[in-house]
Amino acid sequence: MKHALKTAVIGTLLGCSLANPAFAASKSSLSKAGLFSYNYAQISVVDLDYGYDGIKLDGSFDLNREMALIASYMTTDDDGHFDYDEFTLGAAYHTRLQSIPKSDLVLHGEFARASYDHRHFSTVHSHDDNGLRLGATLRYQAQSNIELFGDLSYESLFDNDMALTGGVNLSINPKFSVVGAIEMSDDDMLLLGLRMRLD
Repeated sequence: MKHALKTAVIGTLLGCSLANPAFAASKSSLSKAGLFSYNYAQISVVDLDYGYDGIKLDGSFDLNREMALIASYMTTDDDGHFDYDEFTLGAAYHTRLQSIPKSDLVLHGEFARASYDHRHFSTVHSHDDNGLRLGATLRYQAQSNIELFGDLSYESLFDNDMALTGGVNLSINPKFSVVGAIEMSDDDMLLLGLRMRLD
């Protein structure tokens, strides 16, 4: 998938939110629940450059005011020839940035396990690997119903990879939001998901 198409999808989501006040969550309801939530569950559809598409599940649960437990599971395939699955489990440290108003810095580290199967006629070749993912995320509340975020991460699975992710979180109401993101790495990914706050 070309970068222009991915950028257009995210731009369309942002434009719809800005133009349509029906998508705006009230400022008072968001302030009561906190500027950013680290208690949520999310389900997304994903599309990867090499022809893979599938589903991704994400979750986050606050352990205290600064630490959260995070986990994800992604399963994708390319119409039956290749299957790729990835599971992560780790922790995130989050803190308010005084130098940038309405923003949080999140430092995260996860254990990652991935596997892929290659089917050639009746033969299945399986490969798996364990590794680490380390990264930093900046979350910025642009408007009461719009969060912008960016993440820079390193993953040691298989051939090692750096990834740069940018996205937007559009609140439909205080409980639900739509998330769109582009991840640029060896295998670029487009993500579109629905997030439910658990706090």
